[in-house]
Amino acid sequence: HMTSTTTSTSSTAKKNVPSHEIFVVEGEGKDTKWTKVGVAFPTKSGTSHRVFIGKKGDPKQKVYLVCPNSQFDGADNSRPGDEPRRKPYANVFDATNNNVDFKKRDGVAFLNRDDSLSLLIGDRGDAQQLKYQMREVRRFKKPAQKA
Repeated sequence: HMTSTTTSTSSTAKKNVPSHEIFVVEGEGKDTKWTKVGVAFPTKSGTSHRVFIGKKGDPKQKVYLVCPNSQFDGADNSRPGDEPRRKPYANVFDATNNNVDFKKRDGVAFLNRDDSLSLLIGDRGDAQQLKYQMREVRRFKKPAQKA
């Protein structure tokens, strides 16, 4: 009998499973410490992501909307020698209170070589600027050894 119909629906039905995990990265080299601080879910459109920083139900939880720029859809307007990852890949908007002001950008996201995103929330050069790493949840891979 056919089992394919039941297995394919289970993965798409789980809307509450995050697609990405959000980390704060401290230190460099082998002393780097990754601390998971949140999760991200794809939006209904499938192109953007809703990022939740902090624990569910915590009044201090922040919600951000990460919206990729359309600059990658059009002609490549980079100059030779430009590092593509230095061009913001996405705009980040504060969506904590569910009313997103698309005129007021809260931060930017850069695409890294490993397809993770670096989220920079706040103004460049501001000591209070928040930096997060947004990494796809790697399902189906052997769990990493606990350090």
